Amino acid sequence: MVATAEGRLALFGFPVRATSGFWFFLLIVFGLDPGPEGLVLAISLAVFTMVHELGHALVARRLGAEASISLGFMVGYTSFQPGRPISTPGRMALSAAGPATHIAVGWICLLPWAAHPLDVDAISASGIATAVWWAGVVIGAANLIPLWPLDGGHLLSHAVGPLLGPAAVRAVIGLSAMLTTAGIIWAARSPEWRSLVVVGALLLWSQVSALQFSR
Repeated sequence: MVATAEGRLALFGFPVRATSGFWFFLLIVFGLDPGPEGLVLAISLAVFTMVHELGHALVARRLGAEASISLGFMVGYTSFQPGRPISTPGRMALSAAGPATHIAVGWICLLPWAAHPLDVDAISASGIATAVWWAGVVIGAANLIPLWPLDGGHLLSHAVGPLLGPAAVRAVIGLSAMLTTAGIIWAARSPEWRSLVVVGALLLWSQVSALQFSR
């Protein structure tokens, strides 16, 4: 990552904007576990978020679009301006590129501890490996869940687009909101999954906001 002449950050030619919320989130992560593992987790989250968005941006460039990366509180996203129409398979490839790159790089980073990312016993033996596993493989895979605004939700909207037309995105957002609400209720009633209620609430807030915006 380098600074451009205008003082903005750039990575492989893509403008990168990191908000104060992004750094605040990393401070919260480290503050919850102010030790080596917490530091590794915070750094890994920052690195893998960039890797994820870079995956999207590189495919967008390959499809003839100009892309830029933004990093916010708990999220990263890639904006792109197509220079030519992008086909449905192209849009699906663009959505899948982020989590695919995220998981692949996470797997590579785990090789010093485990031969594959499902070797939980070997990974859990090291606090550092566990932090890399969560920030890399687990979060990358979670992004493929078919719920809006995750990449899996975008993949689903592209897949049903030919059938539903312009209503595809709104239909996927509405379905996501219903499933997320059900998931929140289930997690709230399950002590071992109760911590996911906050994550679900953030997803639901994003979905409701997207529904209101799409009217």
